[in-house]
Amino acid sequence: MRTKDKRNKQKLKFDYIDHLQSLGRIWKEHCNLVDSKISKSSKNYNNEVVKLMSKSQKKNFCLILDKCDDIVLNVRRIDGSLRNSHQNFSIYKELISQQNN
Repeated sequence: MRTKDKRNKQKLKFDYIDHLQSLGRIWKEHCNLVDSKISKSSKNYNNEVVKLMSKSQKKNFCLILDKCDDIVLNVRRIDGSLRNSHQNFSIYKELISQQNN
């Protein structure tokens, strides 16, 4: 039974990584569309990226992030860089929800 649990947790980790990569692709795709005059360090940069997303892309982004949130609850050890990426995407989700209001 333990090996099956380990396999399931390993699969969850791979799913988690795959979801984070999907979020990264969505974000990067829209970062490339932002006006090059806006600096990445600017406070408005992330807002501009979110504005360029369609409603369906925003919904998809939030759905994938929710899946990542669920996986994190079931997996204990997650690499620090993956956790940092997840936190960044959570911040972007907050921006999306602010713009939807």
